[in-house]
Amino acid sequence: VNVEGSNSQQPFVTADGRFLFFSSDRSGGVGGCHLWMAPLQPDGSAGTPQHLGAAVNTKADDQAPFYDAATKTLVFASKGLPGMGGFDLFTAHGWGGEWEAPQNMGYPVNSSRDDVYFYARSATSLLQEAWISSDRGSNCCLETYTIEKRSKYQRLTGQLLNCNGNLPLAGAAVRLTDDKGNQLQTTTDAAGRYQ
Repeated sequence: VNVEGSNSQQPFVTADGRFLFFSSDRSGGVGGCHLWMAPLQPDGSAGTPQHLGAAVNTKADDQAPFYDAATKTLVFASKGLPGMGGFDLFTAHGWGGEWEAPQNMGYPVNSSRDDVYFYARSATSLLQEAWISSDRGSNCCLETYTIEKRSKYQRLTGQLLNCNGNLPLAGAAVRLTDDKGNQLQTTTDAAGRYQ
């Protein structure tokens, strides 16, 4: 992993302990720090590092890898992709040298300052319980921020009218059942409207 004359930094080991991701300015990249991965042997030593390829790595610095095996998503910081300013956090789905085009994680994950390190605890959603490092609230240093994805508020509205004359049906029960059998119920108002 370490090569004389190069920097290797920001290691991340996959949850199964089988692979090491890291950032390095070693030869084999196209400028700046790039993302690499190496298999980990049973004795803990690292095998030959593999460059993650041009789909992820840019001519600028790419750093701080985090890989979520459940969603097959790499999260990393880059200065070489279009962003909001400084380092931004991006996601790329895939594995090894096969990656989809990186997507900017957007606001509020990213800001106009440096947003670098990402960690998520949940195996179901990257943003269900996550932490990032950012200097958005500081003039000098990275600080830790939590991110929690909340469900979007969804609203269903409508109006019930009778078949004879299209007159509003007041006081009618309206029941919504989701795919898990959960039910919500309301009644229509004087104009036949429900929400």
